[in-house]
Amino acid sequence: MDKIKIRGGNPLFGKVYISGAKNTALPIICATLLSDEPSTIRNLPILSDIKSLNLLLEQIGTEISGKQEILNQHNTQSFTYFTPKPKNLIAPYDYVRKMRASYYVLGPLLSRMGHVELSLPGGCAIGARPMDIHLNSLEQMGAKVRFSANAGHFVKMNAYGEEQVVKVYPNDPCPCGSGKKYKKCHGRNVTW
Repeated sequence: MDKIKIRGGNPLFGKVYISGAKNTALPIICATLLSDEPSTIRNLPILSDIKSLNLLLEQIGTEISGKQEILNQHNTQSFTYFTPKPKNLIAPYDYVRKMRASYYVLGPLLSRMGHVELSLPGGCAIGARPMDIHLNSLEQMGAKVRFSANAGHFVKMNAYGEEQVVKVYPNDPCPCGSGKKYKKCHGRNVTW
């Protein structure tokens, strides 16, 4: 195993540039969906996940303008997000499969529009991570989540208690977090 040895005894001094963090930037970007006013976010890292999320938001109807900047002698970027009214409440699989954090659009769109459809996210290099915590949290706040297989690959939720359908493929891992294939899971309201 590699290791780093650090020998102390000398005072540390100098300046350290703190760049924008991806895991902070992604939920902040999705939070712009809550507003019908423009929101500008600065010091965003230049990463493919930011680009993928921007493509997803554009699919939903967000107008995005941005620019590359130099901040403290480091490359960074700023974007302005404007979603006067989401035009598409379906987040397609082609966009969602590229990144795990795409589920961050669930809460803002559900809150603002009353329902949302989302493909089960991908993009996790360390393996499958269940969405049960997120779905259970939304259910505890009153959203209705219902799973239905054989009809596509979408999650649909309704904040007003109206029944909606969540669709996943039968051989996908169940989003409830059981670790079983969806078609063999018994812990959820499964409709075939």
